[in-house]
Amino acid sequence: MFGHRLELRAAGVPFDESLIVDGEFSLASGAEAADRVLAMPNRPTAIFCFNDEMAIGAIQRLTHAGCSVPQEMSVAGFDDIEFAAYATPALTTIAQPALEMGKTAMELLYRRIKGETKSETVTLATELKIRSTTAPPKA
Repeated sequence: MFGHRLELRAAGVPFDESLIVDGEFSLASGAEAADRVLAMPNRPTAIFCFNDEMAIGAIQRLTHAGCSVPQEMSVAGFDDIEFAAYATPALTTIAQPALEMGKTAMELLYRRIKGETKSETVTLATELKIRSTTAPPKA
């Protein structure tokens, strides 16, 4: 089970499959996903994108459609690419330690090749960078 479903269950919030919109991790895909969210009869108040490019594309489409970010729709991404802080509005995102991920992957591969380990799970810290694209939903 994916982490978001586990967290929803732990919070007592039912999972709603109709709120999941697939995409292809691009600006255009984020814009298309935003179109589908805007067309929902009971649309949500927030969009979480699997990467920052999709989030920036979604923000552009929402703004073009007259939907105010974050007053009407919050948007968050994942990766903290360089452009996230410079987007308008600046993108709330989750930063992951890309350099540390690469270093750790190489260390694990090296140990695996040497026969020191068969399988190992490593969890690295992430950081939520709250910027200007998220706000509490209106009551």
